[in-house]
Amino acid sequence: MTFSSDSVRKERWKGRIMVVDDDEGAAKVVTWILSRNQYSTKFFREPRKALEEFKRNPKRYMAIVVDARMPGMTGFEFARRVRRLCAEIRIILLTDFEISKSEFKKVFPSSQIDDIVLKPTAAQQLMQAVMGTTKVDNERLSNEDLHGYQSVP
Repeated sequence: MTFSSDSVRKERWKGRIMVVDDDEGAAKVVTWILSRNQYSTKFFREPRKALEEFKRNPKRYMAIVVDARMPGMTGFEFARRVRRLCAEIRIILLTDFEISKSEFKKVFPSSQIDDIVLKPTAAQQLMQAVMGTTKVDNERLSNEDLHGYQSVP
């Protein structure tokens, strides 16, 4: 199953981001946050299908947001396989395991992950990870986005 945020005019988009998560509800929150911030998204529930798509179209995506734990392939394994195909793509790991970024790098030094975002996903944290910064483009984020998610409109 896939869904995409391509329904809005293409010229608005800053780039396309692949979202890989077996939890459709969590993926909808991530794609909603990204689309509110002018990123086009493509969602995959199955990591193997996402990997096949990436192999066919590696230049189509500027970043990948992937869940740490999925049936069939972990987010870590997915990241390793993607890195073999494209070393420069930004990979963000979604996890519900509370760990700081510095702790994460110590425990998983060869993880191939650029950043981690804790679930439930907060808009500010996700956008910082996508942009590779610690400063958020606040004019793009509304106040309601900054409160994470309780429900998706």
